[in-house]
Amino acid sequence: MPMSSDTFELVAAAKRCALAAWPKTGDKLYAFTKAGVMLDDLLPFEDRPRTLFDVPRGSPALMSALDKVNARFGKKTLVLASEGMSRSWQLRSEYRSPRYTTRISDLPVVK
Repeated sequence: MPMSSDTFELVAAAKRCALAAWPKTGDKLYAFTKAGVMLDDLLPFEDRPRTLFDVPRGSPALMSALDKVNARFGKKTLVLASEGMSRSWQLRSEYRSPRYTTRISDLPVVK
């Protein structure tokens, strides 16, 4: 993958990796519950290695706007459509024990 700081390119690369690792072809269906991307050897954009055939990609203004909206209104306020909108799973917390020692609202009330 070419070096990039563009969210669209990073999500596309992560999706390609997930599809390669868990193929859904023929009789072999694999599901995954959670995936992540680890980034290392990060460099400032200006210090990136350049090649003779570098083509400007993405839109720095769009990425900046996306980051500013999420910083102001909270993480995941704006997401890419490829991240998905509906989830087939639900958090099961109905059997979670009360947190008496860490949450005041979980303290029992005596009447």
